[in-house]
Amino acid sequence: MLDINPQVIPQIPDLFVQLAATLILFLVMRHFLFKPVKKLLDDRKNFIEEGVKTAEEAKLAIERSQEEYDKRILEAKKESSEIISQARMYGEDLKSKAVQESKALAQAEYDKSIKAIESEREKTMKSMNDEIVDIAISAAEKVLREKVGEDTDKKMVKSLIKDLEDSYE
Repeated sequence: MLDINPQVIPQIPDLFVQLAATLILFLVMRHFLFKPVKKLLDDRKNFIEEGVKTAEEAKLAIERSQEEYDKRILEAKKESSEIISQARMYGEDLKSKAVQESKALAQAEYDKSIKAIESEREKTMKSMNDEIVDIAISAAEKVLREKVGEDTDKKMVKSLIKDLEDSYE
């Protein structure tokens, strides 16, 4: 069997050797392992902090861009409503001008027609006057030629009336 000698109190030289070995192992590990790992962890921490800082800056930039975008959209809506309003006013002006021009043209045509009708009426009246004058002259000639008596005058008037009726039928 194995001889195991359990000693609870360590030997002093072994203790110093173990302490020295532990110290050397700690220093070696600190130089070759802890410092590079700590440097790697610090670099990673800085990288993450820079990423968070960059993300916050990007978030702020996006918020500013969104505000500017909203502002531009609002301005564009205002401009479009102004343009639409101006276009409506321009359309109303065109409409009123067209209505006024149409009324003026209609009034001119109406005046022209009235003048034409008046001219035609005057021609007709002159023609009728000329006919009446001709009839009166022929009646006067008949009366002067045959002025003989009252019976003859009555016959001549009846004859004149009959001639007039025949000429207008």
